Amino acid sequence: PEVYSEIISFYEQARGSDYAKDIVKQLEAMIVDGQSPALAHFALSSIYLIEQDAAKAKLHLEQSYQSSNAIPTVANNLAWMLAHSKTPDLDRALELAK
Repeated sequence: PEVYSEIISFYEQARGSDYAKDIVKQLEAMIVDGQSPALAHFALSSIYLIEQDAAKAKLHLEQSYQSSNAIPTVANNLAWMLAHSKTPDLDRALELAK
């Protein structure tokens, strides 16, 4: 998880550059190759939140949760997104939060 935090940090610093695009491509390739898909999806969700693309962020959080529901931060972030979306799903958000 610490590595993914650093990747997101590098993305923020490189935002808008080819390097930032390469980070996204590498995370996507990791998912395709089955290398830590839950964490790669989680990192992509964070990147899409930075880019203010809530739909893609939620999609990647859902995929991360489906890959591994044992990561508390994933469940927490997904619960928050579900509760604060335009059409909130409060029942599912509460279940995830528990």
